[in-house]
Amino acid sequence: MSAQDVPRVRLAVLGVVLVALFSALFARLYYLQVLVSPDFVVQAEQNQIRDVRLDPVRGRILDRNGVVLADNVLVGQVALDRDVMRSLDDDDQLLEMVERLGPVIGMTAQEILDEYYDLNNNQLLPVVLVEGVDEPLLTFLKERQNEFPGVIARQVQRRVYPLGPVASHVVGYVGEIPQNELERLADRGYEPGDAFGKAGVEQIFESDLRGENGLERFEVDRRSRVVARDVVEETTPGSDIILTLDTRLQRVAEQALETGLLNARRDAGEFNATRPAPAGSVVVLDVTDGSVVAMASYPYFDPNEFVGGISNDLWERLIRPSSYAPLTNRAIQGLYAPGSTFKPFTAIAGLESGVIDLGTPIYDPGFYNLDPCEGEKCQWTNAGEIEYGWVDLNRSLVVSSDVYYYSMGADIQRDLPDGEDEIIQEVSRRFGFGSETNIQLPFERAGQVPDEDLKQELFEAEVFEFGTWFVGDTINLAIGQGELLVTPLQLANAYATLATRGDRQQPNIVAEVVERTEGEIVRELSERNLGEFDMATPAPDATWETLASGLIGAVRSVEGTADEAFIGFPFDSFAVAGKTGTAQRFGRNPVTEARLEDTALFVGYAPAFDPQYVVVAVLEEAGFGGEAAAPVAREVLDAIVELELTGDILTEEERAAIEAEEAAAEDAS
Repeated sequence: MSAQDVPRVRLAVLGVVLVALFSALFARLYYLQVLVSPDFVVQAEQNQIRDVRLDPVRGRILDRNGVVLADNVLVGQVALDRDVMRSLDDDDQLLEMVERLGPVIGMTAQEILDEYYDLNNNQLLPVVLVEGVDEPLLTFLKERQNEFPGVIARQVQRRVYPLGPVASHVVGYVGEIPQNELERLADRGYEPGDAFGKAGVEQIFESDLRGENGLERFEVDRRSRVVARDVVEETTPGSDIILTLDTRLQRVAEQALETGLLNARRDAGEFNATRPAPAGSVVVLDVTDGSVVAMASYPYFDPNEFVGGISNDLWERLIRPSSYAPLTNRAIQGLYAPGSTFKPFTAIAGLESGVIDLGTPIYDPGFYNLDPCEGEKCQWTNAGEIEYGWVDLNRSLVVSSDVYYYSMGADIQRDLPDGEDEIIQEVSRRFGFGSETNIQLPFERAGQVPDEDLKQELFEAEVFEFGTWFVGDTINLAIGQGELLVTPLQLANAYATLATRGDRQQPNIVAEVVERTEGEIVRELSERNLGEFDMATPAPDATWETLASGLIGAVRSVEGTADEAFIGFPFDSFAVAGKTGTAQRFGRNPVTEARLEDTALFVGYAPAFDPQYVVVAVLEEAGFGGEAAAPVAREVLDAIVELELTGDILTEEERAAIEAEEAAAEDAS
């Protein structure tokens, strides 16, 4: 190639390269502007328009009289406006501002910056720094916006429980929604960190309380600065839940229970220097419709401590054994041998089977010998081996003769043919024992009614040495012992059926679900009648009458087991029928490791001749039912009498003021 041809070749190569480059450029432009242009338009619009969910106001929880138990309140909050923060593009200017802000709100500059740059936070919404700020501090920050550019001082709504621990086991609490619920309720618009009912009514009625999300649409520029915003969809507030509880009686029940446990701890126990009496429950039931008027469980907790998350230290304190499970609602989760409070149901089984009749007495020498006897235990005794002499059904309830029921249980097991010898179990199940009551609360336990099948299961689980059901098992069952376990609510509902002479109701804790803005009833949880108890005795009316007479005598007769606790009670205007129970427990206390003391129980209904209320008191490791549980029920019944007669329950201060006025008037006269 000559020297003259070289420039021409170079120009040709350059021309080819230029043609190739321009071809590639035009191809790319054609691809971007023609082939995928619609996709980029959509992406551009998405970059400009962003949607943010608006949280609804959670519904309230109120008692039957309108007293608010769960509400939402305005709390002070300090946050950072992201748009303003982005405008402080000078790092020194941003750092200078947060260094001024830190001491004011109790944070370091680094903590503020860490929160601001945390990618887990929504990048469109303000960055929340602190909550619970008082009004003076909010005012201070609002007045100095030039010193604290981008700092938002405002009030936001948060869950609050105005009465603290009162009815906490019924109301429940809210916490951050767990992952499994987040997945299950993905279509309901929940997001990580949302408040969610974790216990009680807050949990069961979560869908009603929550409300419906709203939607706010933001228009942002390429630097994510908000240029316009609009509420596309308003939120729908959650509905209010109206409980059947009467807060006045609830307070009395809780205080009486706590006082009763404290009093029991001052007494010497059978196996301890003093009785532990760590926990218990009180239930007040309206027998006319099954509504729960009070439901107390001790120890209790304060649901306010769960709002916004609970600390590890507090959680550890709540779950350690020495705290005796304050999160447990013992009214529906506590399982107890009912002891002598079970005797009326054994009596009905004896009457239905024909093993006893209403008037036939037996002689009670203070002990019962099983003859013939093939087991290790052949003798059972009354408490304290007290001899009661001749006892019929009525008196057996008044004095609580164990021997009367030992004899009945043995006769049922030995004299009835196979298939009929589980009559006690059959009757108790008809009264609701061994099944959940289906009250509108979570985690209810069914208890258990022992029979041959259960004993075989326990034998296979190596709980029992033998899997055979013996006469001694029925003897223990007859006095409410052995493997029989009931909840206080089950016991209350069974006695409600006794009180109404067979009218069976399903307990209710919620009366209505009410729409928040207009106050219209969304749903009414009306009376759930389960029909009449089918009394299969020769004389049903006489049976109900005899049982009522015996239960009245247990409270009012001089030889009744609850007589001392009810001295001075206004029986003439408000008669009470009831039964004490003292249930033996076996095993060791998880905290003290000492042998377990007896459970104290009392169940009563009033007015005895026109029943409206059932009161159950169960005190763990507190001793005798007549000494520990009956006084607790007496306090509650005193309050019920006051409520019925005056329409209100006076506080101690109000009562003292009235007494002082009366005394002053007497002195003046």
